[in-house]
Amino acid sequence: MKIKNYILPFIALILVLYYVITNMSGEKQLTYKLLPEDLAIKKIVYKNDDLFFTMVEEEKGWHLSEPENWPADVNKVNDILTNLNNTEIITNISASNSSEDNDKKYGFDKGNYLLLNGNKEVKMYIGKKDSSYKMVYVKLENENKIKLVNASFTNYLPISLNQIKDKTIYSFDTENLEKFSFNIDNNQYEIIRSGDRLLINNKILDDNVTTEYIKNIASLEADTFYDNNTMSDNVTKAGIISIKTKDMPKTDLVIYHSKKENDYLIPSGGDSVFKIYNFSMERFIEKFSKTTPYKEDVKKED
Repeated sequence: MKIKNYILPFIALILVLYYVITNMSGEKQLTYKLLPEDLAIKKIVYKNDDLFFTMVEEEKGWHLSEPENWPADVNKVNDILTNLNNTEIITNISASNSSEDNDKKYGFDKGNYLLLNGNKEVKMYIGKKDSSYKMVYVKLENENKIKLVNASFTNYLPISLNQIKDKTIYSFDTENLEKFSFNIDNNQYEIIRSGDRLLINNKILDDNVTTEYIKNIASLEADTFYDNNTMSDNVTKAGIISIKTKDMPKTDLVIYHSKKENDYLIPSGGDSVFKIYNFSMERFIEKFSKTTPYKEDVKKED
């Protein structure tokens, strides 16, 4: 038998033994995170070419304070924080040229940055991505070295203020619901709590579907926000949503229809206007009519 028939299996055996020995030794490649592990972030300031905002963590959650006062989308904020805290340093680059040349070479001349504040402050300048677009150059304030890090966190930074704003139009605790009415485009529904029962259009909801049915309508989110902070002449009143709960006074939300875009608009009571796409509103209406959750008519029971 030729000797070459033994060479490849022998090399494979050596490689396997090396893998087993190195792993049994418990030695692992050290990785370094970009941010200190004990950094408790309570404030985020972000600036890029087209966007600037400030968010702070308050008792009720994260809140935008600049350029407007508005609750932040908690899921979006958590995504940013999680990915920032998990960002690893790939390598450190010693800057040899002038500061101005380095800023231009690595993309810091645009002035994009993240300011993270809590028990300590970290200001991070964000440069351009490398040729693979999987890594990005960053520079921490008061440090000379430029760091090449995993660019995943940049995918979660918003490109517009609307992306980070909370889009919840309303939300209520199903146990506290007393009355809910929905009237839009000739679709009329009224849900009233009578004792321990819920009635829809004066009919008893079937016990098997009551919980899921009410949960489906217990909150409504917008798709985005109307670009203009004033309602244009190209809208008509389409209906109203009224909500009354044990812990909240009666709330009326007027719904407008935009003829130009064929979408629905609901003023927030402040400067913002919620925007619901036509297909999203159709799906919401279907929650009322998709099933027939009636057990029997109230009058018949009486």
